[in-house]
Amino acid sequence: MGKAQSKDEEYSEEFQEAKRQIEEKGVAGAQAMMRETLIGWKDIKIKIGVTGNAGVGKSSFINAIRGIDDEDEENDDDKSGARAAKTGQIETTMKPASYTYPESPNITLMDLPGIGTPTYPDLDIYCERVGLETYDTFMILTSTRCTKLELELAQKIKSMGKSFFLIRTKIDQDKKNEKRRKKPDIEAMLKRIRAYLYEIVKDFGIREDEIFLISNHKRDKWEFSRLVEAILGKLPAHQKEALTLSLKILSKDVVIGKVEILRSQLWKASLIFHLTIVVESELYFRPMLDILSALSIDHDESKTAHLARSERVVLAFLGRRTEFFRSQLGLPEEDSDEFEKMKPKFQERMRKFYPNEEDESFWARCFAIDISNITSTCRPSGRLTKVEKILNRVLDEMQQLSLDLLDEAATHTQEPRTGDAKQSET
Repeated sequence: MGKAQSKDEEYSEEFQEAKRQIEEKGVAGAQAMMRETLIGWKDIKIKIGVTGNAGVGKSSFINAIRGIDDEDEENDDDKSGARAAKTGQIETTMKPASYTYPESPNITLMDLPGIGTPTYPDLDIYCERVGLETYDTFMILTSTRCTKLELELAQKIKSMGKSFFLIRTKIDQDKKNEKRRKKPDIEAMLKRIRAYLYEIVKDFGIREDEIFLISNHKRDKWEFSRLVEAILGKLPAHQKEALTLSLKILSKDVVIGKVEILRSQLWKASLIFHLTIVVESELYFRPMLDILSALSIDHDESKTAHLARSERVVLAFLGRRTEFFRSQLGLPEEDSDEFEKMKPKFQERMRKFYPNEEDESFWARCFAIDISNITSTCRPSGRLTKVEKILNRVLDEMQQLSLDLLDEAATHTQEPRTGDAKQSET
């Protein structure tokens, strides 16, 4: 049996790159490099085409999947492109328009004109002008039935080895219509819609699981969450990670996916913290020791000040990572209306995730963690391990709270099953 790998040796190629950066550019250079790798997901490019005829809800879909309300469309001053797409019953898309995710400008949704319009009368002209080969995946939207041209477009996309998703929108309107019947049955209605669509598309090589029934205005119902998971499942690993971390709409699978990615980044974040401590030592502690030695002054007071300064670095670092985790998992700020609307039991659990950098007892009180144990550890592997354990614990508790909140929300929005539809919908 070979020698067990030490903790330092486990930190892969990027740890070795950090060491090279230290040799070439000093600790500060390595620190900057690691920060870049930690937020590198924001540089990943994804281009998604959204097409369909007038009135199917393309613009509302683009807003919904980015977690933006249609009412935000007046905010045209946003130069990042993370504005709401303009909505309307008439065809508002005369040429491709791009919209980005609020915090990820490299993830673009293209609002494409519908095929069969005067500007794009047939498939050949559409493919030439739109440039299908430049897209990573496609959303084909319909609110009634698919046209022959749309189905031919789906075939063309599939022949290029690219993925697409056939999306039936406005299910909330179908539900309202169903409720007007003497004996409404929502689940039977959904089955009828799916069966009708599949009968039309099956001869074009489209599978039944490639059909999604959604409402742009009720993302927590029907198959919006399944659609998001399917999109993520079709992307390469690096694009999947970037889109997952950019998502503002949450489901249990998205929460779990985000936490998995955040866990995989913990060692990078912990290494940045360690390098920050080293930078502090180089810029503050070591020069101070040299001065004190030259003056023959005792070092103890300087060491105490250095430890206090290091503890402040720890508190600031843990606070920033906790804030980032909180935003990723959709947990509200303490002074927000969303927090005020929470049940007291959830508010109490949330308070563990609002660390105060000035309150040195916060982590001991909420997580039974002694910050001085981190700063007094000299070995890099020991310091990194302790920070990782703390952040893992924070993620564990945040994930469980997020899942519990989703369960709570689901109890208020759950659609009736076939057996109880008649009673609940009358």
